[in-house]
Amino acid sequence: MFRLAVAASVVLFWCQFLLTARWADVDGALHGAKRPWYVLALIATSIALLTWRRAGRPVAGRDTLLAGLAGLATIAVGVWIWFPPTVWSAIPYLDNWATRFQSSIDAIELLKQGSATGWNWYFLGGYPLATDITQHLGLLSYLPVSIFGPAIGFHLLHVVLLFAIPLLVLADLRLSGERGGAWLAMGLVCATVAGLSYPLFRSGDTNSLAGVCLTMAVVVSSHAARLGRRWGGPLLVVSLAALAWSHVGFLIYAVLLVGLDLVLARAWRSIGLVALGVVTALVASLPLTWELWRYPSLFLANNVRFDPDAPIVWSALARQMFYNLELSWLPGRWPNDYVGLSRVLLPVLVWAAIACRRQRMGFYAAGALAMMGLLLFNAAEFGYVFQRPVHLLSVLTPVALAGALLEGGAAPWRRAIVVVFLFVYIQAWWRPVPHIDGLHEVEPIVAANVAQSRGALVLVENTFHRDMDRSPERRSEPTPIPVHLERMLSLATGKRFYAGMWDGMQWVPYRERLLSGGTFHGAPLAETPYGSFFEEMRRWGVEDLVVWSEGARRYLDAAPDVVPTWSDGPWHAYRIENADVRSVATVTGSGALDELTPFGAVVRLDGVVAGEPVIVRTSFHPSWSAEVDGEPVPLVDRNGQLSFTAPRDGSVTVRLVFPKRTGLLWLAAIATILAAALAGRVAAPPAESATSAVPRRP
Repeated sequence: MFRLAVAASVVLFWCQFLLTARWADVDGALHGAKRPWYVLALIATSIALLTWRRAGRPVAGRDTLLAGLAGLATIAVGVWIWFPPTVWSAIPYLDNWATRFQSSIDAIELLKQGSATGWNWYFLGGYPLATDITQHLGLLSYLPVSIFGPAIGFHLLHVVLLFAIPLLVLADLRLSGERGGAWLAMGLVCATVAGLSYPLFRSGDTNSLAGVCLTMAVVVSSHAARLGRRWGGPLLVVSLAALAWSHVGFLIYAVLLVGLDLVLARAWRSIGLVALGVVTALVASLPLTWELWRYPSLFLANNVRFDPDAPIVWSALARQMFYNLELSWLPGRWPNDYVGLSRVLLPVLVWAAIACRRQRMGFYAAGALAMMGLLLFNAAEFGYVFQRPVHLLSVLTPVALAGALLEGGAAPWRRAIVVVFLFVYIQAWWRPVPHIDGLHEVEPIVAANVAQSRGALVLVENTFHRDMDRSPERRSEPTPIPVHLERMLSLATGKRFYAGMWDGMQWVPYRERLLSGGTFHGAPLAETPYGSFFEEMRRWGVEDLVVWSEGARRYLDAAPDVVPTWSDGPWHAYRIENADVRSVATVTGSGALDELTPFGAVVRLDGVVAGEPVIVRTSFHPSWSAEVDGEPVPLVDRNGQLSFTAPRDGSVTVRLVFPKRTGLLWLAAIATILAAALAGRVAAPPAESATSAVPRRP
């Protein structure tokens, strides 16, 4: 059966190669610069696999150690290319990198002030940072940033994550008695982890890199606890808690993988320990998620659909599901990344899940099949829930392949050919991540002009790469700007923006408060009546509009009472004449918003009349409170904005307060420490299991 499985995969490798020539211009494609080398490697691999002869008892030799060392060297070379030493003190500046960096630094500052969340004044009119769950790397980068500074610490974290993933695989397999086989698996994992650079380093979505690393920490610690290692239980608790803080989506996948491991091992006594870790993780994440649990209607978990509450079109959903399934037998649509590798090796994965079921590597094969199964349900109706598991294939599939090579009993030279082939095959992004030296390099002409704006907010057209049009029949204009610079631009100018901060739909009900790709409130700006558009601008105190799309320029060029002011490259600015630029709107007198922090602000009123409404141009949220000289001031929701009535005549200073919830941080810390201590005392005794009782390979 093994020879049949590898023969089927060889045929799929050739089909994939012959049918994907249209992607020759893509970095790392099979038909790109590496084509002649790949053809030679594929021919050699085909011969090695199709002439397979079992060499007797599975033996891991010197070739497996060399594979592991070569893998670590590959990661080291990749780090030198992606993050050369000359940029470690600079700010990564590509796609989501800049926002990821700054949001992580912001999160660290919040932690130092005794909170995990606060209020983001600068985007969407203001929103609770709790809804940015899973986006920043504040907890993981806290220590390196505190020691080495923001830029160096942030880069160091990514290097640690890259090396930690294969080393965790090595530790996991050695727990089960694998030695040489563990090195072989680690080497193959290094190749596919380098392949993570293509989707993650080009986009800056490295919260998924943290998710993969911490998921592996959960898998390893659960395995260790099941085998009776005292350190396994505490590490399991801590890993689950850290995962809940770094990427809650991967918490789900980690629990699924650990559950699969327990079922395969029939380790029912370990269920309680895993349950303890999951409950602790949920408690530990409360400093981040309290507002989400307390006010669920103000958090939208699905940031793919414009209106997640819209009725599901079942025919469209079924069509998407069929398309996901259809991809399984269309090798012409498989890129040569770790997903394509998993599809090509599907026959081998199925064989390994069965033949290696009494070995640890069999769990990895079963895990890869499970994650591929989740991908079949990937659809906009489920957000990214069934898409993110794809990154775990970068670990699960290569370990399963290593297990198949060893269990198949191949001679070392055959294994070596397959290892070299995989290193040539996998798609990676061998380019440095662009960096800037500081905020002064963030669109300097744009920043200088925006800084002069008088409005309460400035409309800056988002440079999103995702489609922002709610209609599946249309797409928003692609941006010519390669980076999401909104957060850095707000820091450089000190201005609040009528814009979003994260690429795509954000996780709040008022996610439509932005313009991106010529799309406004989910539809082409041209379809918005001028009266509705300018009423929205007036409501938020917008005077200056800075846009880049052709659709927005055409709309504003023809708009009444709008004049062009300046331009710089793709950026064009306009000013609304006679705009209401107040940050605090009053009926009589005046008001100003001052001393903005994540935990509040000061509203300074002058010449107001008691009982008249005051509107603060920020979003209403039930967590807000207000006081004057220690006396509470009732707050109300006035058309989505924060409002109250003037408490008395004349000059009044009202302090707005957004809660820190420092007590939840203490609760999280105490719960994690106590649970880790308990887990260390109740670790399961060592027992023979279906995934640990494996003969030791030399």
